[in-house]
Amino acid sequence: MSEPEKLHGLGDILDHAPCGFLRFNDDGTVLRANTTLSEMLGIPVSAIEGVHASSLLTQAGKVFFQTHFFPTLRMQGNVNELYLSLMSKDGAKIPVLINAVRSEKPEGCFNDCIIVGIKERERFEHALLQAKKEAERANELKEIALTELSEANESLALAKDAADAASLAKDSFLAALSHELRTPLTPVLLTASDLERNEVLPPEIREQMSMIRRNVELEATLIDDLLDVSRINHGKLTLNRAPFDLHEIVAQTEEIVLSEVEEKQISLVMDLQASSHHVNGDPARIEQVIWNLLKNAVKFTPEKGTVTVTTKNDAKSCVVVEVSDTGIGIPAEQLPVIFTQFEQGHATGKHRFGGLGLGLSISQAIVFAHEGRIGAESEGEGKGSTFSITLPTIEKPVEASSPDPENPGAVEGMRILLVEDHESTRLVVSRLLSKVNHDVIAVGTVEAAREAFDSQPFNLVISDLGLPDGSGLDFMSEIRSRSEVPSIALSGFGMPEDVKRIKASGFTKQLTKPIKMDRLNALICEIDHSSKVAGGTD
Repeated sequence: MSEPEKLHGLGDILDHAPCGFLRFNDDGTVLRANTTLSEMLGIPVSAIEGVHASSLLTQAGKVFFQTHFFPTLRMQGNVNELYLSLMSKDGAKIPVLINAVRSEKPEGCFNDCIIVGIKERERFEHALLQAKKEAERANELKEIALTELSEANESLALAKDAADAASLAKDSFLAALSHELRTPLTPVLLTASDLERNEVLPPEIREQMSMIRRNVELEATLIDDLLDVSRINHGKLTLNRAPFDLHEIVAQTEEIVLSEVEEKQISLVMDLQASSHHVNGDPARIEQVIWNLLKNAVKFTPEKGTVTVTTKNDAKSCVVVEVSDTGIGIPAEQLPVIFTQFEQGHATGKHRFGGLGLGLSISQAIVFAHEGRIGAESEGEGKGSTFSITLPTIEKPVEASSPDPENPGAVEGMRILLVEDHESTRLVVSRLLSKVNHDVIAVGTVEAAREAFDSQPFNLVISDLGLPDGSGLDFMSEIRSRSEVPSIALSGFGMPEDVKRIKASGFTKQLTKPIKMDRLNALICEIDHSSKVAGGTD
């Protein structure tokens, strides 16, 4: 008998049970709800079934459902006595306790929840509050109280406006800071990537270029994380998932910290014993997590100490990465808050180790987004510490030949207008485009771009956004009024609002700095292919 048939047989019992019942699948879609839950919410059963389970929760509950409740239920198989608030039809919050269990059947995965309302305590507290208000309220003070309430509401509205303005200013500042930090990284990344692939150079030089490239890419990731802090707080961290080998990520991270290890004469032990070590996730984000743990271990370990990185598989075939050190350790009272934003478990009154206290908090959010776990252990001050992450594994993917960035496909040489005010970036991008047979006209201002565009036809426009005499967005809007030439925006701004403005101005594609040449070549190839299809030449 299938699970839905079993539930159908228990229909009367479930419908009239003294507690709510809810079943949803791994997509979050509600498959079954009982009458008790319907009456609790004031919503018909038919309106509950078929919606996403998180839509029945408050806004805070929706975030908690995505980042904690459902990932924990998937990993552990059950969640006991979890406090959440449902949202009734009229918008009232309904505090409840939820017990959930997960079952995996041939016909699918089912998540069953028993929901018990917590009403009596809130009614009692509300009654006490009302009684206190009524006892304190004197008739002669009624008008004064109303006036104070009005003034308080006005102050609250002003405070909200100020907070909104501050939030907008913060976003603008972060966007500008992102642009200023990203732009100088582009020529470094492009040059390092080009030299890394240059077979004329000695292998050790190419390896050094590879290390420079990875460090620049990691720096760009850190800039992204600065912009992502607010998204992390709202459970909106995005991942670019792909299968990858976790052992390769660990090895790359080892190279990044190697100079610091050698400087402090630390013994770095790598014991990678996991037999299953492929993960479907965001390799750059996971590298950031491991780099953060390894960097902290090296930073907090004294000279000639030991840092050990191990991998193993647990009973559920997950891969576990542990980073242990013989460093200063973590006091017991700081372990519960070690992953809290702006907390620094090793900081002293003199703040002698530096940092903002964001690394572990961001790492925790990244691991949770991968349906994983992260933890910290220490026997106390002076006794070292061990940080671990646990991630679900996948079968080793079939290796496919990767495209050669030096040969971006059958793209005929294009006439390209490159608009970029950062001189180093303009020279490097122009040189690398010319290297693959494109005819490039490179300028650094909007005025020069207008003159060049009016003087000859172009197959493609590649433009920066922040230019000394105007905006690349305005320049593209001007072009769009008289031409459909394909275009690529080179942007140092990474906020969602910036992406919307880029699209609205008429740009065909967008790359966020620091750009990678293979990605730029791939976009040019894609644009060339689309143009041929539209022209009927493909």
